[in-house]
Parts: sequence; structure tokens; C-alpha cells
Amino acid sequence: GKGATAKAAPLRSKGYTERAKGYGKSKVGQVVPPPAPQAKEPKEGPVEKAQSALETANVQLQVATRFLEAQVRLNKLPEEEASSMKSRLETAREKWEKASAAVQRGADKRACLQLMADTEKKVDEAEEAVQTAANLAAPLQELMTKEESKAASPKKEEKVEAKEEVKSEVKVEGEDGTDVAAPAASPLEEALAAMNTAAQAASKLLSQVKTRIAVKKIHAKRLQGNASATCQEQLEALAKRTEESTKRLAEVRKSSTDRQYAKAKEALAASMEEAEA
Repeated sequence: GKGATAKAAPLRSKGYTERAKGYGKSKVGQVVPPPAPQAKEPKEGPVEKAQSALETANVQLQVATRFLEAQVRLNKLPEEEASSMKSRLETAREKWEKASAAVQRGADKRACLQLMADTEKKVDEAEEAVQTAANLAAPLQELMTKEESKAASPKKEEKVEAKEEVKSEVKVEGEDGTDVAAPAASPLEEALAAMNTAAQAASKLLSQVKTRIAVKKIHAKRLQGNASATCQEQLEALAKRTEESTKRLAEVRKSSTDRQYAKAKEALAASMEEAEA
């Protein structure tokens, strides 16, 4: 009997845990996996901490009020002392309501800021793009006037200008590999091209901003409390700014459209004259 006990002892001692290696053996030869890492709880911000404190304070106020009412019903408190305690509880309740309103305003503001994100920044970028197009369109009228005056000048001046234009021709490679002279773009054409490029970029930004605001309005309606109305009001203001920028861009592009229409009309008239000749 003693020999059997002595032999069984080493078997029981094999059940051990190797904590240094992160795993263990609960039974002979059976490996126990290390415990799964616990998920970290998200850190509470100032608003969450304030809301939690308000909930605790509200419970304590309710408990104190009910206890006082019970003591008054049982006539266990003098009337003066009960009145004093009741007054203190009412004062505490008023402070709680003020604090609760302040915390709610903070929560609404945070929710609105999270929803708005970079929307206002995108509106600013679109407005800057429209301003860039407007700045490039400013000298167009002057260049158009100069070109019209050149077209109405005597033929002698046209011949001199034609010689100057020949000097400014740019050689480009033709289909057969030979150099073909191509007239350089006039200052007006260069200005129109730069303005059109800027206007297209501004139009693209405005379209993106309009889509962004429309999506944000849908999300704003789902917010709780005053946050919904506040966000919708701010989004509506941004939508008005975007609409004003769209109208301004249309006016800026009108000068380019008019000029291109006039140029196409002149080209059509010239081709008709050549065909008749």
C-alpha cells in the first residue's frame, strides 16, 4: 500500500502551470491555451463623465427625497428640520437641472461638430476656386476689346501684324514627319483656356460640396435633442453659400461662352465666304 502511494505521487505532481511561457497543463499531457486578451474599454470623454456624474446625482436626489417624505409621513422629523431639508433638496435639484442643461448643450455641440466634420472647409475651398476663376476672367474683356479693335483696323496694319504672327509661329511635327508651322495662341485664347480650366475645377468642387451637404442633412435629421435643429441650420447656411458661389461661377463662365460663340460665328462666316468665292 505504501509503495502504490509513493508511485502515484509523481503522477499528481506532473500537473503544473508554466506561467512564464504563457501556457499551462491542467492534466497530464494536456496543454491549456493562454487566456484571451480582454478588450480595452473605450475611454470616456468629458461629456460622458459629466453625464455619468449627473445620473448618479439624480439617483441620490431621488433617494433623499423619498426618504425625507417617508420621515415626514411618520412624524419622525420636526417640522422646521423637515422644511430646511426640503429646501436644500430643491436647491440641489435646481443646480442639477442647470448642470444637466449645460452638459446637454455640450453633447449637442459635439454631435454637430462630428457630423459637420470638414464640410465648412470644403465650402471655403470651393469659394476660393470660384474666386480664382473670377480673377482669371477679369482681363478677358480688355483682351476682347483689343482683338476687336485689331479686326477693325486698316489692312496695312493687318499686313504688318501678319508678318509678326509668322515670326511667332510654332513648328509642330506633321503626320509625314515634316515640320508644319502652327500659329501661336493669342493672349486672349490663352486667357480663355486658363479661365475655363479654373472654372471646371471650381464646378467640380461645388458639385462635391452639394452632394456632401445633402448627405449630411439626412444624418442631421437622425440626431437627438437640439443637435438636429442646430446642425440643419448650419447646413442650410452652407447650402446658401454654395448656391451663391454657383451663381457667381455661372456669371464668370458667361463671358467665356459668349466669346467662344462669337469666335465660332466668325469662323462660320469666313468658311461661307471661302465657299462662295
